[in-house]
Amino acid sequence: HPLDTALALAADFAGNPVIVGDSGDNPTAGASKDLAYALERLLSQPRPDTLHAVIVDAAAVGRCQAAAPGQVIDLALGRIDNTPDAPPLQVRATLVRCGYYGQARCAVLKISNITVIITDRKMSVYDPTLVENLGLDLNAFKIIVVKSGYLSPEYKQIAARELLALT
Repeated sequence: HPLDTALALAADFAGNPVIVGDSGDNPTAGASKDLAYALERLLSQPRPDTLHAVIVDAAAVGRCQAAAPGQVIDLALGRIDNTPDAPPLQVRATLVRCGYYGQARCAVLKISNITVIITDRKMSVYDPTLVENLGLDLNAFKIIVVKSGYLSPEYKQIAARELLALT
């Protein structure tokens, strides 16, 4: 589905969570995983509680690590080379917490009703323990957007419904 269609279908589905694969920024297919396109679309329309995992942005993670939980931070998330067709997304976020997943530094942000995980390095989002290790309950979200061209068996086990967004 186009992303907006997938998000609308996810919001209308009765069960939780609906997992949407952001196939266009899939790191296992060589993508940069630093695009904020899906997050921008999520912010453009009110959605039920949503998790977006993950955007790679080392500078933003560094700024978060220098802040305290609960602090509001203005960030330019995503592409740092100012590519005209995929510029960074300007957001005002509340820092929930910082942590690690393996060697990756991570930060959990709240932007409106969207929880966003950012990391300092490219990684696959095939294992839900990334989310759980950062203190988040996957079942608390109506929609979970992951950067993936397919859903791993681990995510399929928890999905009430799965959708692939052709981003």
